[in-house]
Amino acid sequence: MGLRRKRDLLLNLPDTRQAHGVFARWAPVQPVALLAEADLVAHSAVSSTGYATMLQADVEPVQGVHFIATGENWHSGDKNTGTSWSGWLGAGWFFAPHADVRLDFEKQSLAQGATQLGITSVLMQFHVYL
Repeated sequence: MGLRRKRDLLLNLPDTRQAHGVFARWAPVQPVALLAEADLVAHSAVSSTGYATMLQADVEPVQGVHFIATGENWHSGDKNTGTSWSGWLGAGWFFAPHADVRLDFEKQSLAQGATQLGITSVLMQFHVYL
């Protein structure tokens, strides 16, 4: 997947961004699904090649009820910047054919140069879709 634009609005340079990687899904037993993704991320305007990874476990003990744990990390490729990471715990309930509610708790450590910025989030979502 790639994005090309004539000029990056912030850097005022020609820019191409790309992400190439692998994805896997495995269900070792009936109520469990494991997902994994690893991507190489390139950004031409700043001449960097970094990476992003994700590992997720989804357990559905009862039909329509999901408990999810996710770990992610990302590095921009900048040698002066550390690695950002995030951990999520979530629960979702699909209570109707086209509706669900979900609650997530997330802990992040975002790399800002040599500094790590800690963020904690709680997010509740309600979806209705056709």
